[in-house]
Amino acid sequence: MKTKWNKFEILVTGFSIVMIPQAARMAAGFFSGRYVIPILFLVPLISTAILVYFLKRRGKQVWFATAFVIALLILLGLAAKYHVKVTRLVKLVTGHFNLESTGFSIMIGLLICGGALVGIGAGALLSGNKGSKSREI
Repeated sequence: MKTKWNKFEILVTGFSIVMIPQAARMAAGFFSGRYVIPILFLVPLISTAILVYFLKRRGKQVWFATAFVIALLILLGLAAKYHVKVTRLVKLVTGHFNLESTGFSIMIGLLICGGALVGIGAGALLSGNKGSKSREI
């Protein structure tokens, strides 16, 4: 049985989703060196999997979050493909033109969103839909 979202659940979930990339960047800064790329992928994976696991156990649907992360990955992929034009757009806003910085920012975004997408799938699979015949995410 699917239940409706109350205000507290929306607030806690929204805050968690906003803090996942920040936690990944803080952990990557703490563990500098060769562990940065795995941490940027694993921190969002684990935290999103835990969040989705508990939401699915409470009967909540997470299809909107899945669609949002997929759309964000598509946009980041397009930004990576056209990163020179994205850098020019950043220059209009900030006044600084730095191709390398923009490229690394896009790469970090792709790693974090990729980890979050894998975490959504892992959390949905681990939660299992007891009592439900379909396994919808």
